[in-house]
Amino acid sequence: MLYCIVWSTIQKLTKKHNKAAPDGAPETVNHSKPPSKHIKEIFEIGHRKSYNKPRDAGRILRENDLSIAINQCPELKSFINTILEVCNGTEIT
Repeated sequence: MLYCIVWSTIQKLTKKHNKAAPDGAPETVNHSKPPSKHIKEIFEIGHRKSYNKPRDAGRILRENDLSIAINQCPELKSFINTILEVCNGTEIT
């Protein structure tokens, strides 16, 4: 699901590929092949520089609403809520 949110952005950045986003919940996709490996593969198929998290993650997420990912990924939501709790912020329900 998370991939569906950002997949069109990844496609724009990598150019020249039409590979579908991985199926399944993000937590289950991560166990068989981490998301960064999927993204790296797509960058290389598109004949771009290989995926580099520090360089490319911001470009991928910049145009996307992270709250959608938070609401679709229980582990991400828990992680974000922990950060908010430590900072005395309001929990995302």
